This record gives sequence, C-alpha cells and structure tokens, in this order.
Amino acid sequence: MKSPEEAEHYACPSCGNTRSFVGYDDCGYPGPDECECGKNICTCEVTLKQYFTVQGDSSVDYQAFEGGGRGTEIGSYTRIKCAVCKELIWAPMPEDAPGPKSQKTRRMTDPTESVRRALVVDIKAYPKSRKTLEAAYGEVWDTAELSENFEVLGFGAPFVVVIRKSDRVRGSLQFQHSPRFYYAFRPA
Repeated sequence: MKSPEEAEHYACPSCGNTRSFVGYDDCGYPGPDECECGKNICTCEVTLKQYFTVQGDSSVDYQAFEGGGRGTEIGSYTRIKCAVCKELIWAPMPEDAPGPKSQKTRRMTDPTESVRRALVVDIKAYPKSRKTLEAAYGEVWDTAELSENFEVLGFGAPFVVVIRKSDRVRGSLQFQHSPRFYYAFRPA
C-alpha cells in the first residue's frame, strides 16, 4: 500500500478530512541531549510527532515536530493519523503476509538511515557559517529563503526533498540544524 506521500493523496476514510494530518516517526533519533547511551553514533529511537496541512495545490506545510530534545531528527513517517478524528489513515503493511491486510504498524526499512545519522552527527559537531557553505556548495538558503524558493516534500535528515519553484525541478538539499542553512541543491 502506497503512503499518502507517495500517492500524493491524503484523505481520512472516517471523517473525509483532506487537509490536517499528523505524521509519526516511531524510529526517530532522540538527539544527543535526550539519549543516555553515550555512543558517538546513537542508534536509540523515540516517537516523534509532526502536524502538517495539505494545501489545495497539494503542497504540504509542515509544523515543527514534537518529541525528543535538542538535535532531534525526524526520518520518515511510520504512520499517519487524521488530525480531526484521530483515525489511523496509513501505516506500512507487509505485502507478503497471507490473509487480509491489517492496519498494524511495522518499522519501515531505510537502508540510508545509518549513513544519514552519521552525517547528522558530523554536521552538528562542525557547523559551518553561511560564507563557508557558499564557498563549498554555491547558493545557500535560510529557512525563509527556502520557503520562497522551494516546495518542501519531505525530510530525511540531513536531507530535504524539494521542488524548485522557478522551474518545477524536483531535487534534494542538504541542511544543518544550527545555524539552520540549506545547501547543495541536486536535481533528481
């Protein structure tokens, strides 16, 4: 079953809502301030929650996620609920399970997760100034400039999938948490 993000269609079968939803990442990175494992590359997980609104043109406005601590990173949603009636509208299901498919949540497999987490640790340990990022990657955007120039489709820290508004080219940007800058646009 495709996720609403992949199908580009959000709708609650219970109440008919097509605008307000809550995404959950049950495998989120808790951030160095919340984790007590003491490892350089943490593999601990927390549930992160993110409200978002689907606009009439199918673009999505994401709110800040909740859960974890400073430096928390959201990966991809493991389930999505309707923000109006709280009904579960999507959770990945094993395609090879016999019998009827249930709405059980299961962990999504992301082969890039360990590499992305290592990149996040490195980026956070050595944050760069805008000038340094511009010298290394060319154009750099802060959060307001990102909103002006791109539609955000989704985050998988330290990357964000976007559509460039000027020519509708889909691609990715890399970002650092603090100070928050987006850079290294690569067309898909």
